[in-house]
Amino acid sequence: EAAMIGYTRQKFFERAMLAFTVLDRLDPTNHSNTSTALKKLWDRLISVSHICSIGCGPGCDAVGIVAFLNTLQRNLDSRVVFADYAIDGWSSCALDKVRALLSSRFPHVTIEMAFCDVRYNLQQESVNGKFLEAIKADTDSGEVGTSSRLILVSYLLTETRQKWQGFFNDLCRALYSSKSMLLLCEPTAWQIH
Repeated sequence: EAAMIGYTRQKFFERAMLAFTVLDRLDPTNHSNTSTALKKLWDRLISVSHICSIGCGPGCDAVGIVAFLNTLQRNLDSRVVFADYAIDGWSSCALDKVRALLSSRFPHVTIEMAFCDVRYNLQQESVNGKFLEAIKADTDSGEVGTSSRLILVSYLLTETRQKWQGFFNDLCRALYSSKSMLLLCEPTAWQIH
């Protein structure tokens, strides 16, 4: 737990700002020549009502996204799901505080914590059942990915060294015809060495 607290102190703000900045760069007003694809992406991005952070750690990426949406006067109106292999450790050192802050600012938003291990297929309910339950849309069909959502994955693919393929194949299949977006943030080559 000491390592998690140290990581949170050292990296939280930096990583939250990184998530914020990545999305801010997509703002069509920041570009002189805006493509139709960028405008469509931006319109979908500013209509996000559900954030899911896979490999969430202390919650910095999701907080950066919430802050970004807040600057656009776009408040979440659905839910935030924090999912991690070490969700219990992150909850006790940081996420419980993040949850309290988000709940006070957005009282109508459901904030959930879920165990998630990307080394196993998404559909493997004995491992990822709680996570799968948490990301199901609030519809009668209960299909994954039917609501407008942004799924964040940060540094997880590199850290799990290709043991994630089954999980993400399942996730991409589930999201294929939905209004969901998948944001993958991975380190550059110089950060790995």
